[in-house]
Amino acid sequence: LEAVAAENRTDLTAEETELTRCLMSAHIAFVQNRFEEAIQSATQAIELDPSNENGYLRRGAAYWYSEQYTEAWEDYNYVIETLDRESSKALNGRGGCAAELGDAEPAIEDLEKAITIAREKEKDHLAYYLNNYARALIVAERLEEAQKALDESRDLQPENAWLFYYRALLHIASKQV
Repeated sequence: LEAVAAENRTDLTAEETELTRCLMSAHIAFVQNRFEEAIQSATQAIELDPSNENGYLRRGAAYWYSEQYTEAWEDYNYVIETLDRESSKALNGRGGCAAELGDAEPAIEDLEKAITIAREKEKDHLAYYLNNYARALIVAERLEEAQKALDESRDLQPENAWLFYYRALLHIASKQV
């Protein structure tokens, strides 16, 4: 989607126009918390172009936010394994979903890779990846490391809501140990 918009192309084919429309519809539905609609639009985009990673990333995010973690994990995994695109967004998504599913070690591995990429190229995503990393560390009961990840996230983006959510999970986990 970003690539098509960035090129400011006027010579799109009908199929490319429909693909862009589906991806934009998925994005708009997602930001409006209409996740089922986002899933449907992203699925249409995938049907139009099964090699377009943006469809899988958008649908994966909609699945994730609607707590369909297995389906989300599958979309992120498809981007990484089948499309052979180890993007930070796909690694963060797969790792975050693995953490939600209680599979800490693969989650930590993916999130460490996502964080490395973000530190080099995508610093605006880093705080969010650190939050998910903290979640995986909490699942693994590595609470001191989780606190460090959340401290770094706070330093980068002190008002991001996910930071407070994961800090609460860390607090609950520390009371259970």
